[in-house]
Amino acid sequence: MPHYLALNKGSSSLKFCLYSEDSLNPIISGKLTNYSPEEFKFSYQIGDANNSSVLTKQDYANGPIFILEFIKKQGLVNNSQAITIIHRIVHGGNHFFTPTILNPENIYKLEELNSIAPLHNPPAIALVKLIQKEFPEIKQIAVFDTAFHQTLPEINQIYALPIQAYTKYGIKRFGFHGLSHKYVSSLYYQLKYSNSNEITNPQIKIKQSGKIVTLHIGSGSSLCAIENGKSYQTSMGFSPNEGLPMATRSAEVNLNALNYYKEKENLEWEELGTILNKKSGLLGISNYTGNMVYLVKDYSTNPSAKLAVDYLAERIVEKLGSFISVLNGVEAIIFTGAVGEGSHLVRQKICDKFAYLGLFLDKNLNIKSDEPNKSVKISSEISSVKVYIIPTNEELQMLNEVKES
Repeated sequence: MPHYLALNKGSSSLKFCLYSEDSLNPIISGKLTNYSPEEFKFSYQIGDANNSSVLTKQDYANGPIFILEFIKKQGLVNNSQAITIIHRIVHGGNHFFTPTILNPENIYKLEELNSIAPLHNPPAIALVKLIQKEFPEIKQIAVFDTAFHQTLPEINQIYALPIQAYTKYGIKRFGFHGLSHKYVSSLYYQLKYSNSNEITNPQIKIKQSGKIVTLHIGSGSSLCAIENGKSYQTSMGFSPNEGLPMATRSAEVNLNALNYYKEKENLEWEELGTILNKKSGLLGISNYTGNMVYLVKDYSTNPSAKLAVDYLAERIVEKLGSFISVLNGVEAIIFTGAVGEGSHLVRQKICDKFAYLGLFLDKNLNIKSDEPNKSVKISSEISSVKVYIIPTNEELQMLNEVKES
């Protein structure tokens, strides 16, 4: 029986899910992590059993090989030729909009985008090449985080540069986190028309009617204004380093301020790029961590942590308010991502700013709903705007994309 292995490479993790052709429930799921220096872990779930172990640095570096060998040792799939690997590729540029076979020509085109998605595309493509070398018989397919945002109207794609930047060079706002935004929005529309919180996978064909904003808040964060199931506006742009501050990414900064900082620190442009992508954001503001788990924990005792959390919440409020305006009102907002799902403090700080719209949380339910295992409505009964937490599942959306193509 054919199987699909979804690989989702992050900056400090590699998530995976193995699916059989006829099931939406993974046979095995898990992740390899390197959240702290020299700390490499492997955790996985088969059925109801959860397991974890320490990894070597070499096994983490060869993550896909380790996963494929582990699957084989567990007797889950005997023949590697029966596996199709699906990769999440963050940036598809102006070439890739649908699930795409990863042959040498397409890999070369993707590598041309490395400079505008430096934290994501290069490591993901490195995995593709590693698998090609060790398991050349395995078919590999890419799905793209930018694909969902192809519906952005032109007015929301272009920058206020000479128009040739757009027409000649394809410089535009691409948007990211598309797999997550598409998954949770589709699930919301399912919930809307089924009156159930038990739905765990959006159907292929579903009525999608209504204006919503989805908030993916994690190490990387973005908002998406969605009208009738289509992306209308999103906070990320040409590269992921735009819109909201993130764990280590700055979001947009005034060009004159960057030039001034560069001169004062005597930096090269490459060094400045590293600072903007890896040493800024919440890490830069707090001056000790970009991890929201620690920042929220330290919120009431550490002024630097409070400043970082408040800064993120304020920027989200700005974007959310503008997105509600461009949609001319919304019926619901949806929180997802590690922070969106896991921090009642962040959700409360954001939603409190929209009481003037008649948006009110059920505060007790909000507190109790950190890291839910299913979709849950956390707005009060008197709220004029519904507020949901919908756990994202990018790996399942990756499978959906390939099956629907």
